[in-house]
Amino acid sequence: GLEGLVEQGKGTVELARSRVTGGQIAPVEVDRLEIDQGRLEQQVLAAEADERSLVAACAPFVGVPCAPFRSGDEARGFLQAWLDQAERLDGDVEQRPEARGLEALRRAADAEGQLARAQALPDLTVRLGYVYDRFVISGDQRHSLNLSVALPIPLFDRGQAQVAAAEAKQRRLDEQRQRLVASDRARLTPLRDALARQRQRQQSVVTRLLPRARGVLTDLERATSGRLLSLTEVLQARRTVNELLIEEADSLLDAFDNALELTALLAPLTPDRETP
Repeated sequence: GLEGLVEQGKGTVELARSRVTGGQIAPVEVDRLEIDQGRLEQQVLAAEADERSLVAACAPFVGVPCAPFRSGDEARGFLQAWLDQAERLDGDVEQRPEARGLEALRRAADAEGQLARAQALPDLTVRLGYVYDRFVISGDQRHSLNLSVALPIPLFDRGQAQVAAAEAKQRRLDEQRQRLVASDRARLTPLRDALARQRQRQQSVVTRLLPRARGVLTDLERATSGRLLSLTEVLQARRTVNELLIEEADSLLDAFDNALELTALLAPLTPDRETP
């Protein structure tokens, strides 16, 4: 990674200084190497600071302290596991929590409409009463039992407003859910294509470009040690390797973003689901 380039750069700078002492190269060559070395060290420090910031931001989401990856290979393995999982996903966007929540609200609105329609024929009211009367001298019955049945007949308010409101709410939620599902389905193909292209980009850098660039850098360093080439060639080769390492990291990050979006669309989290 970049740390290895930093160590190699230190050796190149020391070699250049020794050549300046011997009068073999101009001091400006050392200045160029030191500036390039300083820029590389700044990139490493910036990457480490970003890593610490992300680790600190991780804790509030998971509720436990987060630990950084022990090595670059461990980080690559974690990302590759997510990318492999995202490529195998074959779920249904209608099972997303957002879509399921809208469907539950639509069913609730339908139940509200059924309740409002039931107000057109109110429930019967049946009352059963018992009276014990001690004033029987007037001719009242000491024990009496009565039964009454009441049936309200609504003439004006039969729940029409509640029915209309429930039906409008149901239509609105149904349309909102359909738009959400259609939008999610439209995103699937572009996201899958983007993930595939990012993985191709990353594989090309790792398997083809980086090995060749490192090989060229090694050959140039050997040639420079034998005083066959100038240190400028080594400087340019090191910049190329540095750019390719950043390109690999960017491709993994972009692919990981695509994988997270696909996972959110096709694999909503459930208590019995395991993640990498």
